[in-house]
Amino acid sequence: MSKKNTRVIHILGTMVTGDISNTNDLKTKVLVTGSIAHVAVGILFCFGYFLLWNWGVLDISVLDSIIIGAISGVQAVIVWKSYFMVHQQPPQVP
Repeated sequence: MSKKNTRVIHILGTMVTGDISNTNDLKTKVLVTGSIAHVAVGILFCFGYFLLWNWGVLDISVLDSIIIGAISGVQAVIVWKSYFMVHQQPPQVP
């Protein structure tokens, strides 16, 4: 929406590994680490949805999907902002 390329996997990998140089070896390490972390978080979210559906808290419907999407988005913003605040050297992101 903002037309800005935030490169989430690259930013996450940089923050987890602490590597900020752009050499090919470190770039691969950053991208692999960021990808693994991103997929792991996605699996945690999916597990949470699975539990909510199985416990009967939510139904698999359009309305509940919109609700869970909004809640997940708010959670993501809070986690990212918090991570940037506590990280020793967060990357500069516009």
